Amino acid sequence: MVEREGLLELARRYRFDLRHRTRDASTYWQEGACWVFSRSELEQWLLPATRTLHELLMAYADMVCADPELLAWAGVPESWWEVLRWDRQSLPVTPLIRLDFAYDGMGPPQLLECEAEAPGGIFETGFFQLQWFEELGRACELPAGSSQWNRLHDALVAWFGAGAMPWPRLHIAAAIADSEDWLQARYLAACASQAGQHVQLIDLARLGVDAASMLHDGSGSSIERLLMLLRWHHLFKEPISEYLLPALKRGLRLLTPSWTHLLSSKSCLAGLWRMFPDHPLLLPAFLEGEATMDLGPALVRKPIDGHRGEGIVLYPGDGRRVSTSPETTPAEGAWVIQQYAPQCLMPARSGVEGAGCCVLSSWLVAGRPVALGMREGSDPVLTGSNCRFVPHLVLP
Repeated sequence: MVEREGLLELARRYRFDLRHRTRDASTYWQEGACWVFSRSELEQWLLPATRTLHELLMAYADMVCADPELLAWAGVPESWWEVLRWDRQSLPVTPLIRLDFAYDGMGPPQLLECEAEAPGGIFETGFFQLQWFEELGRACELPAGSSQWNRLHDALVAWFGAGAMPWPRLHIAAAIADSEDWLQARYLAACASQAGQHVQLIDLARLGVDAASMLHDGSGSSIERLLMLLRWHHLFKEPISEYLLPALKRGLRLLTPSWTHLLSSKSCLAGLWRMFPDHPLLLPAFLEGEATMDLGPALVRKPIDGHRGEGIVLYPGDGRRVSTSPETTPAEGAWVIQQYAPQCLMPARSGVEGAGCCVLSSWLVAGRPVALGMREGSDPVLTGSNCRFVPHLVLP
């Protein structure tokens, strides 16, 4: 594959920093190669696995929300239990979920983790890799019969446009200081605008509470519909959190509901294994100190509230200890131990340092599988700071 002419200028147009996440300053977006899947493996392995995992995750969320002991076990502060239950009943489907899989092409994938609060890679998956596919297709530079499993953009526009009338205003909030989250928020705002919504994009720091204990956007406008790219465990500790339940009861609708924390927390991996032991799509996982089986010598230790690979430590079974940076020190006991699954090995190729491995991300919008994204790298632990995004094709 040959990189498109004018790629850097194209990325600048969308304020997409091609180098913003790799530790070695190499290009994060890589189109000098692509991953190729067959239609049969997509239909036999990847889509059924995505649908099944979604069913398991929804069953897990229902069970945890209904059980105070499980809410405490999952690390949810008691003051938030009513909020999660309210959200689970009023908004049972979350707009976006990214499932990260270990997949070797020889059988069903296995879940590494789930991201449902502030999933990274929305823009890269739904827009930039689709644009790559369409441009190369128009230039007749793709194999005959090529397609791409990528309906993310259309699915988001359709989801934002669902309903008889546009909302008076939709607020989308993210931390403007976080370049990745702000990129994703701008893209989501563009999808909502395309769907006919009146969108206000705001910095999370501007969220406030008015005299009537309703949320406002810092410029005098009340907030009735809110989509936040935010890890809920951060919000648990903020003073504004005490106003959320009263605001929900007065009509506030959170489009990224609080119960998504149950899916994004790494405790979900242990909870799923507890509910569905020996399921072929799951890897054995336990809260640290609760293991009921020998996981073998190759293990991964993950902080429950880690994000973008923070604090993950891999023990591959050969005496090494491989960690991500920065490492975190969560509260005592707040770790999950998961059996290590070597990801699909990636051959060395020109312009990319060494061989490595990859992670397959399967995306759902409103519970339906819509797209694939591929990240790869030379480290056995792929995180936001050391991976490369590579587009994909599907061949007949």
